Amino acid sequence: MDIKLVFATSPTKSVDGETRHAFGLGNSLPWGYLKQDMINFSKRTKGTMVVMGAKTFLSLPDLLSDRVHMVVVSDERELPKTKNGKSAEYYIFDSAFEEFLKTGNCGGMAVWDNYTYSKNLQFHLGYSNISVIGGASLLRTSLKYATSVVKTTIEKKHYVTHDVSIDNDFIDEIITKFLLVETHWWNIDELTELTESVLVRKVI
Repeated sequence: MDIKLVFATSPTKSVDGETRHAFGLGNSLPWGYLKQDMINFSKRTKGTMVVMGAKTFLSLPDLLSDRVHMVVVSDERELPKTKNGKSAEYYIFDSAFEEFLKTGNCGGMAVWDNYTYSKNLQFHLGYSNISVIGGASLLRTSLKYATSVVKTTIEKKHYVTHDVSIDNDFIDEIITKFLLVETHWWNIDELTELTESVLVRKVI
């Protein structure tokens, strides 16, 4: 499997002067809607299986076109749906997520099996290309299995209000273990700059 992390953060200074990497705000994006960010995200994830947590899936207005959805869920809650009531193609329990990353196999539920749990979930659609898009804990778990990272940095000229951030250690690990192979920059407006960085795992 080719496992790619695709995510965005906005570095911002806390009151104590430390840099925080803003990631989420109220199940949405702390920097609001940026068209270029959405264009880049679509380009990097189309044709892949997008893997996400329940909160991320709940925040989607609809299913993402030309992508297969896998949602990692708790076995104690109802299966989440998008804002317009659509279900994912696959659901797996969080206890099975790392096994999926390691082997490509796991227990879970699929739409064509009417979401009946199976210990050996059969993937009827291609899943060799995986894009893990969030939340923060799934990105952290996935990092050691990732072959590449697409990291978008949203630079704002003001403090970015957020309630979810990405750890500095996580960002540092990407810098240490991955090699930058591609970068793109956009000036969005007088307050906003966007940089997309593509990194691949270093060969040791």
